[in-house]
Amino acid sequence: MLNFRGKTMEIKILNMARKENGCVTQVSILATLEKNGYSAEHNFTTGIAMKDPSESGFIPYEDLTEEIVEGWFTSDELLLLPVKEQLEKSIDAQQTPPSINGLPW
Repeated sequence: MLNFRGKTMEIKILNMARKENGCVTQVSILATLEKNGYSAEHNFTTGIAMKDPSESGFIPYEDLTEEIVEGWFTSDELLLLPVKEQLEKSIDAQQTPPSINGLPW
């Protein structure tokens, strides 16, 4: 879970794509934000610029954990900021709908 300016956003890794050599190239994520009793979620896939297996610091695919992959995203607030802003807009729309449907009778 991430704390963005007093609001909690949770991310869950849904899937990853990798090359034959074990380099992860894409990560699919579900982001969820709760605010004032409302919640919104967003699925997105992002490309990853991973290290070459011969480089220092490379983590073999079979050694990756959910915590390591989440850390790729949670260590840089700016990376998830656009997602958080989109989720906040969705929650704002729930709190103050642009139009209300119904009949007066």
